[in-house]
Amino acid sequence: MAIDRQILRFPELDPPYDEALRQAVDYLDGRYDIEALIACGTIIRGAPDPRSDLDVYVVSPRTC
Repeated sequence: MAIDRQILRFPELDPPYDEALRQAVDYLDGRYDIEALIACGTIIRGAPDPRSDLDVYVVSPRTC
């Protein structure tokens, strides 16, 4: 199941973080069944440092 791009919302990020997050979403969307993606951390809060990375959580349905 692909991500519903009509409800997808990206935070306002400076380059290159904006492009990196968009590429990560495209990569994940093409490979996994995703219910939700959650991005968080210092980059998303607007306080990155040279060691910062994008923290992305993938919520995926499980079948038992």
